[in-house]
Amino acid sequence: RDGYFDSVVCALTLCSVDDQQRAIHEIRRLVNPSGGTFGFVEHCAVRLNEEGEADKTFLEWQQRVLDPLQQMVADNCHLH
Repeated sequence: RDGYFDSVVCALTLCSVDDQQRAIHEIRRLVNPSGGTFGFVEHCAVRLNEEGEADKTFLEWQQRVLDPLQQMVADNCHLH
């Protein structure tokens, strides 16, 4: 039912969802529009800094290289 929940919490789950925009849309539909809340904690990929410099290139490399293994052992969780 639309707007049924006062709050929805996601913790390290959206990394496993194939269509994240659709998931967020469904969450928004379920949260009470007159004061409901959506809380989330997710991990994210390493990015280049604003100057375009890769100040964390090794970590970025690890995320790209280990992502296929991560998906196999962690139920489709993506590192990036």
